[in-house]
Amino acid sequence: MAFLNRAAGAVAGILLVAGTLPVAGARAGPDIQGSVEYRVKAAMLYNFTRFVRWPATMAAGNELVLCVLGENPFGDALEDLVGRPTGNRTLALRHLAGNGGMEGCGVLFIAASEQANVGNLLRQLGHRPVLTVSELEGFIEQGGIIRFILEDNKVRFRINLTAAEQAGLGISSKLLKLARDVDGAPRQGP
Repeated sequence: MAFLNRAAGAVAGILLVAGTLPVAGARAGPDIQGSVEYRVKAAMLYNFTRFVRWPATMAAGNELVLCVLGENPFGDALEDLVGRPTGNRTLALRHLAGNGGMEGCGVLFIAASEQANVGNLLRQLGHRPVLTVSELEGFIEQGGIIRFILEDNKVRFRINLTAAEQAGLGISSKLLKLARDVDGAPRQGP
C-alpha cells in the first residue's frame, strides 16, 4: 500500500508540473470521483509547500504544519503526507475545530464547513505567514491565497499574489505559471 501511495503522489506531482490534473474517468461513480478529487488536492497541497517560500522566522523548526480547519474532506489522503520532506523540513498535520489553534500553522486549508466564517478567519490571520487554501467561492476575493477549482473535470487553482505578498510568502514563478489565474500579478506590456 505504501508503494501505491508513493506512486500516486509521484504521478500527482508530475501532473501538477504538467498543469493538468484529471479528477476521474467518465465511468467513475460519485464516491470514487470524490475520493480521487481529494487525493489530487492533497498531492497539490503538498506540492504547493515545495513552491512557496516562507519568511526566515517561519523557516525555523523541523516541521511545516498543514492545518485543516473544519470538516475534513480529504479522508486519509493527508495522513499519507505526514513526514514527507518539504524544503529542509517535514510536513506535519493538525486538524482544527473552530478558529482556535491556528498558531503554528504554515498552511491552512479552510474547509467548506467554515464558509460562514471565512472572512473573519482571514482577518484573524492578518498578515501572518500562513498559506491559506480553500475551495470556497469568493475565497480569493476575501483575501485567501490559493483556491482550488474544478474545471473540465480537472483540479486547477487560482492564486491571490497580493495576499501572498502581504503574508510575506514568496510564490515560485513555476507555480504561478501553472495557476489558472493569478490575481494581483503585475501587468505585462506597456
